[in-house]
Parts: sequence; structure tokens; C-alpha cells
Amino acid sequence: KEKALEDIPTDKDTLLLIHGFNNDFDQVTGAYLDFEKRIRDVGFQGNAIGFTWPSFGQWYMYHGDQEQVEYAAPALVKLLQRFLPRLGPNSLHVNAHSMGNYLLIQALASHPGTARLLDQVTCFAADVSNDILEKGEKGFRAARRVSRLTSYFNRKDPVLGVSAIINVDGRLGMNGADEPDLLPDNAFQV
Repeated sequence: KEKALEDIPTDKDTLLLIHGFNNDFDQVTGAYLDFEKRIRDVGFQGNAIGFTWPSFGQWYMYHGDQEQVEYAAPALVKLLQRFLPRLGPNSLHVNAHSMGNYLLIQALASHPGTARLLDQVTCFAADVSNDILEKGEKGFRAARRVSRLTSYFNRKDPVLGVSAIINVDGRLGMNGADEPDLLPDNAFQV
């Protein structure tokens, strides 16, 4: 169900889901509902919410989706600013997929202040440069805003292989970090 921010329960930890590129609203909503069922089945007792951004939902609109992420990052910052104080002692965890990781990093890096904002963050198939979490990069600053960041990568991901060609750059979700020794202490790769 679509709800106002004030209607979202804050009585326990919350998992925020952020989708990736090439997903329309209906696809994303179905995926979020399916994911919520799956995490309930394995014992997650918290609340699950989804953040949708206006993907074009077409594979050939890759650069258009990148631009949409730039426009959506301030909306995610605003959500965090309004939602986090309502959680009190409970934690906000994030599961981001593909280009949703770019959105998350943009938002965390631009969020005012230096306080920790999120607890556990998982980055799946992160469609971001594979040096973005290294010291001196925007993602390094973003990672400092979370308790733990775990990035999962797969060297045989064909979609990220195409993204690497399009971006003329390695992808974190395909190859992991260029120089893992330059990652912040709270960032881990699997």
C-alpha cells in the first residue's frame, strides 16, 4: 500500500529497499512485495519500505536513468532527514541494487552533517565505478555515514559487463574495488 511518511511504522528496525536501472513502477512494487515476503520467511522482524525513483524502465534508456538518479538523490536525502528522527533507537538498514547504489551514494555524500545515518547497508550488483568507495572518492564519504557497508560482486555479471563498456570504467558490482586497501574500515566485499 502507498502510505504517507507518517503512516510508516517506526516501532522496530526498518529495511529500505532501493531498486536499480530499467525498472518501471509496477515491476519495482512487485519486486519489493516479493522481497518483503522472502525476508519475513527467513526471520526478519522489522519493517520493510521501498524507495522508488523514476526509472524509464527501458534498457536503452541507461543514460536517462543515470540522470534520473541525479534528480532523485535530493528526494532520498529529504526522506532520510524526515524519517530517521522518527525511528528513535531503531535502526535503518538499506538494500540497494544496481544503479540504486549510485542513488544511495549520491544521497549519503550530499546529506548535511557527519553523523552516522544508517546501520547495515548491502550493495548488490553495484553499478558504480569500482573505485568509488576508495579514499578521496564520494563513496568513501558516503560509507562513513553507515555502520557497515557490504558490497557483493560477481565477475560474470553480463549487465554490468555492458555497463563497464558504456561507462568506460570498471564496476564495483562486477570486479569489486580497484584497491581494497583504500576502502574505509567499515566497508567489506563479498
